[in-house]
Amino acid sequence: MNLDFYPPKRKIGFRSLISLEGILPSDIFEIVIESERLAATRRLKEKNAFFEKKTAILFTDKPQSVQRIAFERAAFSFGGQAIVIPVDRKDDRTAALKNIVSAAKTGVDAVFVDIDGIEKTSLPTDLPIINADSLNSPIFALAALLTAKREFGSLRNIVVKTVEDGKPSDVSVAFAKANAELILYSAKDSFDEKDVLYLSQFTSVTVESGAEKSRPHDLILYNSSSPLDLSQTVFNGTKKIIASTFNQTASLINSENEFDLSFSAALSTEDVIAAILSLISAGN
Repeated sequence: MNLDFYPPKRKIGFRSLISLEGILPSDIFEIVIESERLAATRRLKEKNAFFEKKTAILFTDKPQSVQRIAFERAAFSFGGQAIVIPVDRKDDRTAALKNIVSAAKTGVDAVFVDIDGIEKTSLPTDLPIINADSLNSPIFALAALLTAKREFGSLRNIVVKTVEDGKPSDVSVAFAKANAELILYSAKDSFDEKDVLYLSQFTSVTVESGAEKSRPHDLILYNSSSPLDLSQTVFNGTKKIIASTFNQTASLINSENEFDLSFSAALSTEDVIAAILSLISAGN
């Protein structure tokens, strides 16, 4: 399946989005294409009547994050309503989320969850739940995919290196399902062979270790909790990088390397959030 020639249907096969692993490539393509459609609408400063009656909640323990800004802009850009509910990290966040979902069964279209350490598989199912964690979430992965598509046009002829923590994240899954060639590099533990085989169903996958100099690649996706490794073992001259956390982006700014810092998924995040809300609501 090829994103370049995919005919959009404005339909998706899921209600909640916790991980991209069980999501079909066609669903990923639908989100990317809908993101582009809504971005064009925003550039024309057109109001979208579809969004005027839509309400989404962001449940977060990081109320001052970039994710919150993207969430609110995604709703307000099209006339929808965004409700941010901050939660203290000392509280029972799973119980608090269940209470919120129970109280918001009517009048709310989706709940976005940006909370570290909460068990996503035990979340309530009364409303569509979207995993919006800053690290290793479908939102970041899809925003990175959208950003790469905007930069390169086609993803089929690029080589993408993902820096992970030993297990392929949604970032690797998204690019594999979009047919980009993958290089996997772990900043911590070794990759499990089963995970590599899973990704190999969709694209060509190479695993690299720190003992060898990296082969050339077009883009790096840094999705590790480890501090940025700016050595040639990892980067090999690459100037285009998308980092998943603010601290990693700050490390790039403070480094002596001349990275393409304008190449960021931050601007794509609000388009992805709007597209997911649009497609989920259209299916209800």
